[in-house]
Amino acid sequence: MKISKSLIGICIAAICYSCSAPTHIYVPSQPNVPMLKESGEFKASIATKNAAAAYAVSNHFAVAASGQYVYGNNSNYHKDFDDDNFIDYDPYNRGYSIEAGLGYFTTIGVKKLMVFDVYSGFGKGSFKTLDPIFYDHIKDQDYRRDDYKLSANFTRFYVQPTIGLVHRAVEVGFTPKFSIVNFHGLRNGSKALPDPDDQFVFHQISDGTIPFLQPTITVRAGYRYIKFHAQFYQNIVLKGSTLYDPQNNINYYEDYFDYFKSFMADFGVSIDIGNWFK
Repeated sequence: MKISKSLIGICIAAICYSCSAPTHIYVPSQPNVPMLKESGEFKASIATKNAAAAYAVSNHFAVAASGQYVYGNNSNYHKDFDDDNFIDYDPYNRGYSIEAGLGYFTTIGVKKLMVFDVYSGFGKGSFKTLDPIFYDHIKDQDYRRDDYKLSANFTRFYVQPTIGLVHRAVEVGFTPKFSIVNFHGLRNGSKALPDPDDQFVFHQISDGTIPFLQPTITVRAGYRYIKFHAQFYQNIVLKGSTLYDPQNNINYYEDYFDYFKSFMADFGVSIDIGNWFK
């Protein structure tokens, strides 16, 4: 009973976190975790923010592609922000990412209920949001939303192994996705990040590549061709946050990790077309 209550609590926290108000320039996409078993099998998933598909070209090799689109709700930006509930409005957070790759897969055991696969590929994307000080100036006469914008583009290389159980009625998989992300084209509006130290930290994001580890749990439940699809994934930055400013000869210890979304959950539907169901 205690374990069940704990799991329910974790799920509720994950859902709340995924719907919380982000101010990030990088929101990791849902890993494409097909867990294929045979040649000719096709699997696709459509969730609230992500879509993915994979096709097995042989009994051990497959191609995969996925896309992500995040669109924040900014319909209340011009409401009267004297309302104490304004903090509940979704922020301005938009962006996309796409990626494609090749993979190897194999079944494990006599009954072939277990699957191991590993995929690798490339992706790209772009995100934008607003400096939080935007909310302090929303009612200024010279207010312009673009003056507070923060944006960045990125390219991404990834490797992701998966071990999972695949049954007609249920699928469960664990995927530690490893990504190397190169940020470029960082921009801040004329009134965003007024503190020079904050600007330094923000633009240091594009100084070299940043590695991420994305442990992911995938769960699908249904029967045969159509299943409910859920994923929970954390985004861990594998890089120290001690920054050095050579111009002023100062060491900063700034947590620029706040610009990266750290936990996400997504839900949708999965479709699987394969002969092994028969």
